[in-house]
Amino acid sequence: MRTFVIGLLIVFCPFALLAQREGLSRFERIFTTDADFGTAEKVQEGDVIFNELMPFVTEGRSKFVELLNNSPRIIDLKTLNIANIDEEGVISKVKKVSDTTLLLSPGQYVVLAPDTDAINCPAGRNSESLYLKNALPLFSSTTTSLVLFDEDTLIIDKIVYSLKWHTPDIEDIHNVSLERINPNGETQDSLNWHSAASTVGYQTAGFENSQMLKKGVSGGKRFWLEENIFSPDNDGFQDYLKIGYNLPKEGYLLTVRIYTRSGSLVCTPFSNFLVPQSGVLTYNGTFEGNSAMIETGLYVMRVEGHHRSGKKYIENLVFIKAK
Repeated sequence: MRTFVIGLLIVFCPFALLAQREGLSRFERIFTTDADFGTAEKVQEGDVIFNELMPFVTEGRSKFVELLNNSPRIIDLKTLNIANIDEEGVISKVKKVSDTTLLLSPGQYVVLAPDTDAINCPAGRNSESLYLKNALPLFSSTTTSLVLFDEDTLIIDKIVYSLKWHTPDIEDIHNVSLERINPNGETQDSLNWHSAASTVGYQTAGFENSQMLKKGVSGGKRFWLEENIFSPDNDGFQDYLKIGYNLPKEGYLLTVRIYTRSGSLVCTPFSNFLVPQSGVLTYNGTFEGNSAMIETGLYVMRVEGHHRSGKKYIENLVFIKAK
């Protein structure tokens, strides 16, 4: 009889687990079920990315690095290392992300800090994220090169950050994190990073970034503005002018010029900028190569897309720079 019962358990246990899985919400399936029912896969370049950095803190607060699993794979954090890397590619001060097997699900965050209790994120702790005590490599308050690599020294992501990436109107950048805007954008693109919004307490450790870019709808156009009003005051609302584009194929160069309503050229934030077939560019309201902001008012943005085949698309977009 005991043998028969054990046999039934063996047969029906997988179905019970599946039933349990079906009872979970979509959010729970992404962050909990995949890790519980799946197995880790070999990490690939770009699977795990640097997503938020807190390099400059006051006494009693902790620096931290936030990583995001930006892939459809489950990643074992034990296979990852974080370190410094110099201009010649020499890696130093290597720290393991985790000393034990720890699975990171697709879309899940992990926060690394010397003292996780001193992160002091106003939102508290996200129960769906991981918070790991980690000594971290050299993490300077001005600029540092960080690299994430696997057991075979395959570089997964790399960044050379600078505090100059903070929004110019923040006078004190102590305890203000740098957030990645677009997970699918280039890590090293300074325009893909911004100070965390004041409305979230200047950091979002373990939570979605306050400056996270959400791609809009094109309406069938090649170029469009997700919203035509922006106010780059770091309050977490309309801090960027977001320029969407959808081109017929790869290989287009985009040039973006901004004019006054009378037709005078103000600045050219993007010039012959090679872009993927579709995506979003972000404009922070400054002159090119200058931290000064353009004045409040109405402007015309001329977006031009040129392909080596000779094909060209041009769109004039009107926007307002608010206070």
